[in-house]
Amino acid sequence: MILPSATYYGKDSKYFKVYWPYEAHVNDDPQALGVTFNDFATYSWRKFVCVGDEGYWAYQGPTDIPLIRFADVLLMYAEAKNEELAAPTDDVYDALNRVRKRAGLNELSGLDKTAMRKAIRMERFHEFPGEGHLFFDVRRWRTAHTNDPVFGLNHDVYQFTGEKLFTRSFPEKFYLWPIPEAERDLNPKLDQNEGW
Repeated sequence: MILPSATYYGKDSKYFKVYWPYEAHVNDDPQALGVTFNDFATYSWRKFVCVGDEGYWAYQGPTDIPLIRFADVLLMYAEAKNEELAAPTDDVYDALNRVRKRAGLNELSGLDKTAMRKAIRMERFHEFPGEGHLFFDVRRWRTAHTNDPVFGLNHDVYQFTGEKLFTRSFPEKFYLWPIPEAERDLNPKLDQNEGW
């Protein structure tokens, strides 16, 4: 993460410092990182970001954006097998623990189906931050409409200063999109999705 007071190795292979608010320091420090946070004090990701001159032109940078990672394949497999079976099998443990082992974490054992489901979800949460998985995961798990602090999308969002920015809301009707009126006009037997 890049947050206020952090340094970043950037263009022309120079170190830059992140200030917040940026505008207050731009004239004091020529190495102030030229990023504005608009009205919010937020974080920036370092993940998949090239450093120094290699990252100046993104299309020429050496970092490829992964479309799918092996850890994702293993965790999808573990999740699907765990949901299919009455209790986790060695295959489920092997897939999950393979991801955990690479991260230097202890292997899990002795979990029932519910505890394994939670462990797989937490592993996805920790393995894929900033990669765009969580929004689709919580919709698939149908936890997005809850107030769960990790897997729910109904909660307050704060900036790092502690000031509340806004309240995020995900009503249950958002799991399905509305069916366009033009399509329902073509087929009078087609009902609208609930809530729309």
